[in-house]
Amino acid sequence: MTTSQKMEASGCGRSSTAAQTGTVGDRPELRGGQLLRRGHLVWCILIFLSSWLMPCPTLAQEAPETAHSYTFGQSAEFTLRFPPAAAVEEVQLFLRIAGAVPEIHILTVKDGVARYHRDLRAQPFLPFQQITYWWEYEGGDGAPVETTETTFLNEDNRLRWQTRTDGELTIKWVSGSTELLVAALDIARTSLEEITTSLHSPSLGPVTIYIYPSLPDLQLALRLSGYEWLGGEAIPEVGVILLAIPPTPEAIIQLQQDIPHELTHLTLYRQLGPQGYANLPCWLNEGLAVHFEQRPEAAYALALKRARQENTLLPLADLCPPFYTLRGEQVLLAYAESQSATGYLQQTYGWSGMRVLLDAYADGLDCSSGLKRAVGAELPTVERAWRVWLEQEGQPTEEPQRIWIMGHIALRDLAPWLLLTLVIVLPGVWFFIATRLTSHPPSSE
Repeated sequence: MTTSQKMEASGCGRSSTAAQTGTVGDRPELRGGQLLRRGHLVWCILIFLSSWLMPCPTLAQEAPETAHSYTFGQSAEFTLRFPPAAAVEEVQLFLRIAGAVPEIHILTVKDGVARYHRDLRAQPFLPFQQITYWWEYEGGDGAPVETTETTFLNEDNRLRWQTRTDGELTIKWVSGSTELLVAALDIARTSLEEITTSLHSPSLGPVTIYIYPSLPDLQLALRLSGYEWLGGEAIPEVGVILLAIPPTPEAIIQLQQDIPHELTHLTLYRQLGPQGYANLPCWLNEGLAVHFEQRPEAAYALALKRARQENTLLPLADLCPPFYTLRGEQVLLAYAESQSATGYLQQTYGWSGMRVLLDAYADGLDCSSGLKRAVGAELPTVERAWRVWLEQEGQPTEEPQRIWIMGHIALRDLAPWLLLTLVIVLPGVWFFIATRLTSHPPSSE
């Protein structure tokens, strides 16, 4: 087949031949195809014009970058970095510390960056609490734009912490063996079970215990955050305990004392609430904490025995407020008396009675009135009964013997005042008798 034959066999060949012979008008199907092609051309022109006249869609504006950094107790910095095309001049930083009402800082954007620097030595964050922040600025269309909230924990990032977790309990340790870390977690778990069972307390929720390698390390961390205390600190609002326990062979003993002690404070706070906890007498608060220690401090018993022998026991009324005003050996004696008095109440009235007592203080009663509601006696009466119990070394006594002991204690307590009274009164009596004898000499018969 020649080339012309192939063209004639195809549609293109037939159309070309027809056009050349002038017979198009005689074939209606070809006229319809021509119209269709013209319609396509019109549509193409319309699409082109509409795309040229309508504004092109703009690409989504690139979001700014947020960042933060801090060194515990020293400084913190928050930045908002805009893309080059942005024309934002002013922003607001919202900073919420530990769930409080947020601070608002108005900042100027310079070279596309807004930056807020905070000196934590002058304006400290609360230690080991959540910090939440976000930014707000005016977009290109004038509408306010708000960034996503960012939250971080104000943890002591000067140290590198090892972590071990069991359920809602977490232990963080800087240095020491894995065995001690496991032991600390076991002590926390068993003591928390005993405390919550005895006091019928609700779950504490997440609890984190930070164990510093030395007391100076802990005290520095507390000072950097505006706190300062002896060897341990509970921050019950956020379920955090701070301890100082060097990784020595004796560390296990201190773990058995300090962890249950501070867990008791956390439990009481969660059970009574902030106001009820603040209203709790210090001797009862610390007495319960010492009571639940797994390895009681031997020095307490020695201090209590010496004070009994020397008649230098501190009145329980002086131990209702915090122990901050006490000094030296008085602090040790205050803890010893708190442990003993709490032990007396628990042995006498049981844990059900102790829970009634805690509820009384949660209701806002003062140191003496709470005892009156719970056990039917005010503080002076309870103190005398406790000292009788103390004289008998915690053993129950028969009523006649109890009365004799109470009388003996009362006489011993009043002895200094009786002696002072005699010193003041006797010279006056002697002077009165001598004057009477002088003015009225005996008559002789």
